[in-house]
Amino acid sequence: MNLSDYKNKKVAVWGYGAEGKANEAFLKSFGISPIIITEDDEGEVSDMDLVVKSPGVSLYKPIIKEAKAKGVKFTSGTELFLEYVAGLDKKPILVAVTGTKGKSTTAALLAHVLKGEGKRVFLGGNFGEPLLCAANDLVQYDFVVAEVSSYQAADLERGFDVAILTNLYPEHFNWHGSHERYFKDKCNVIFKSSVKIVNKKDAKTGEIFAKEKVVFFNDENLCEAGDLSLKGEHNLSNANAVLTCLKALSFDVERAKKHLGTFEPLPHRLQEVGERDGLIFIDDSISTTPETAIAALKVFGGREVTLLVGGFERQQNYTELCKYIKEHKVRAVTLPSTGARIYKELTALGAMAAAAKNMREAVEIAKEITPKKGVVLLSPAAPSYDFYKNFEERGKVFKSCI
Repeated sequence: MNLSDYKNKKVAVWGYGAEGKANEAFLKSFGISPIIITEDDEGEVSDMDLVVKSPGVSLYKPIIKEAKAKGVKFTSGTELFLEYVAGLDKKPILVAVTGTKGKSTTAALLAHVLKGEGKRVFLGGNFGEPLLCAANDLVQYDFVVAEVSSYQAADLERGFDVAILTNLYPEHFNWHGSHERYFKDKCNVIFKSSVKIVNKKDAKTGEIFAKEKVVFFNDENLCEAGDLSLKGEHNLSNANAVLTCLKALSFDVERAKKHLGTFEPLPHRLQEVGERDGLIFIDDSISTTPETAIAALKVFGGREVTLLVGGFERQQNYTELCKYIKEHKVRAVTLPSTGARIYKELTALGAMAAAAKNMREAVEIAKEITPKKGVVLLSPAAPSYDFYKNFEERGKVFKSCI
């Protein structure tokens, strides 16, 4: 798509968060002054020639289908970025990192190791700054590492030089309409990219990529737990993804892995946020699936743990998590809205469970029921949207309640 063709046409930016503002600035650099469309006036998209859609706007809104039928062209900031880079004479190497969980940590860890190896790196996308913020300065970078969400991946027509898939669990039901479509949309960026690096030990990933030509990670252990500053088996998997990517790019992996130990963990990801009344408080608010909550609990195996669990309803299956809580004698304090369902499952199993109306009550209950030197772990296994703007706000509220 040639943006110059749209100078005298009706162009809109749909959504005006960080990415929407970056989309607007990029279009203006081509002499296009777009109309800004928000949720209140989205009916206007049908009158446009081109709409640059923000990730938060579901691709499956009926109005988009109607507008496309009228000939409206839809694109995204990620697609505009990839098209722009394709036209450059000197290009950085583009690496996409996606997956249900671990994509932020993996992207940040990859950028950290690349910088340790003396490379100039822009880290952005779904994590950090939008990719288009780097468009005018790409000559100064050797690599662009992009975290790509399922929302950003769904309608991409181009891919990256390398794409990493960390794992696949059911998520984002509301945006995609079904879990199977979520998997398909998430994997779109992998199928479109040149080098595909996927997790051999992840069941859904193995099912989807069984017949594809891919590079597997977790096929061999390129590092050990002692090489990492990060806790947990899942982070060992993330580190293996990073080193497999570096191996595919012909880096000296043995030399590069020394940088793994100097990486500072990202906030709200198994982050120790306080010690009070003889208890350790851990913020893992990033956990939005049952699988990630189980991974967090495994980190504290052998300890007395009280799990704060529950959040926005996305039709997830909590059976395995509830079994794990029961079998490992974890105390659970449930939070709305999924908390009601989780509490019912736990009590039916005879597990130790209490129900709280809000975060402050949950923390107070946890203080009362957790033995001294125990761990109070916020790993909700659900999104945050019914009570909080995002998982970061949820984590901050947890910390304030301690």
